[in-house]
Order: sequence, then structure tokens, then C-alpha cells
Amino acid sequence: MSKVADVISNIPDENLRKYLTAFAKALEEDLGINAVGKIEFQRFERTVEAGFDKVNKAITELAEAQKRTEERVDELAEAQKRTEERLTRLETAVAKLAEAQKRTEERVDELAEAQKRTEERLTRLETAVAKLAEAQKRTEERVTRLETAVAELAEAQKRTEESVNKLAKAVDRLDRKMMALGARWGLDSEQSFRNGMQMVVEDLGYKVENIVFPDEEGVVFGDKAQVEIDCVVKNGKTIAIEIKSSVNKGDLAAFRRKVDLYERIFEKKIDELLVISPFIDPRATVLAHKLDIKLATSEKGLDEI
Repeated sequence: MSKVADVISNIPDENLRKYLTAFAKALEEDLGINAVGKIEFQRFERTVEAGFDKVNKAITELAEAQKRTEERVDELAEAQKRTEERLTRLETAVAKLAEAQKRTEERVDELAEAQKRTEERLTRLETAVAKLAEAQKRTEERVTRLETAVAELAEAQKRTEESVNKLAKAVDRLDRKMMALGARWGLDSEQSFRNGMQMVVEDLGYKVENIVFPDEEGVVFGDKAQVEIDCVVKNGKTIAIEIKSSVNKGDLAAFRRKVDLYERIFEKKIDELLVISPFIDPRATVLAHKLDIKLATSEKGLDEI
């Protein structure tokens, strides 16, 4: 039994080792260990030893397999740990994605609401554009009518301008004839007109003083000459008066030079300049304003001055 005992003692599993030891002891007691039985027992023992060798080999293989299994389990545990870490990261990422998805959905809802408002605004704009188009159509119709009316007015204006041009030419011809006639009449009756107007001025309460002085430098007419000027003094004001049957721009300029020469020679200030005439060339009116000369064409005009 020593070999059996040796084999049993090498079994790593304690429970199995106890069981086989008890089994060998019981078997030895039952057989009585006689000579014949001993031989049989030795064969049995060899058989058992062979079986134990196989069992031991199997156990060794199982132990090796168990070791590999445990190593594999350790590897799987490590892999599981890594997997769980990945899962944790994935869960975190999924949570973040879920939060982002939530925000995206909220943003989509906001965009949908904004889109709805935009569509409503577009609808209102389309309605307004339609109304504007209708108003534009009516405006174009009115413009067309106005263009027609303007064209008719332009044609009428053209005819009016032609008539006015004809009338202006006729008036110009008449004006030239009247000026020629007035000039001829003025040469013959200038002094008579001056005397008559002087009487009118005196009847209005003005005292007319005729002043004659030399123009040695030819300031007034361009050559040396005796210059004559009529002055009226009333209420402390000195008024220079020029009485002519007709007045043009040259007459006004000469009158202004007379007054300037008078002020320089006599060192007296003329307060106002007055021209009295029944006919004043319209072109002389503008110059009179520039030269600060007042114009009178009637007795009423003298009262106003």
C-alpha cells in the first residue's frame, strides 16, 4: 500500500486525497490481505496506480488548464475593466449628446416658431405687395392720363409761346417806334417838360434850387463841361432831382456821376437821388436799384417820395 499511499499523498486536492486514503484502507481490511489476495490486490493496486497516474495526469492537465483559465479570466477581467471604462466614457458622451440633442431640439422648436412667424410676415408682405401692385397699376393709369394731359398742355403752351413771341415782336416794334417818337419829341420839349414838372414839385411844397458848376475833369460826360443839377431841401434832407421827358440807363449813370461830383466839390451830402419822368426804359429800373436812385413817373409818385 506504500505506493498507493505515495500516489494518494501526491494528489493536490485534499478532499480527494482523504477519500482515496479511506477507500484504500477499507479495501485492505475487506480483502484480509492473504497471499492470494495480496497478489490480486497488487494487480488491483497497479491498476489503481495506473488509474491514479491517469487521474494525476488529468488533474495536472486540469490544473494547467485552470491556470490558463484563470489567466484568461484575468485577461477577460482586465478587458472587462477597459470595456467598462469605455462604457463609462460612452455613457458620458451619450449623456452629453443627449443634452446636446435636447438643446438641438429646443433650437429646432425655436427655429420652427421663427419660421412660422417668418411665413406669417411673408404672407402679410405678399398681401401688401399685391395691394401695392394694384395701387401701382392705378398710379400708372393716372400717370398715363397725366402724360396725355401734359402733352396736350405742352402743345397748348407751344401755341401760346408762338402767340407771345408774335406779340412780343409786335410790342418791340411798337416800343422802338414810341422811343423814336419820344426822343424826337423830347428834343423839342425837354425844357418845357422840365419847367412844368418844376412847377408841380414846387406846388407839392418842395423848393427847387438849380445849381450849375464846372466839370474840369470830364467826370460826367467825358469832357470839360458845365454840369447842372436840381436840388430840393425839405425837412432837413437834401434831394437831388433829375427831370427828363424820358430816361434810359445812360441817363441814370450820368445822374449818379453828377451827384458824386457835386458831393466832392461842395463837400455836401446828398441824402436821396430822385428821377422824375413819364417814360422810363424798363431796363433802367434794375440799374436804378443798384445806384440807389428812386424813380417817379407821376405826381402821385412824388407824394409817396
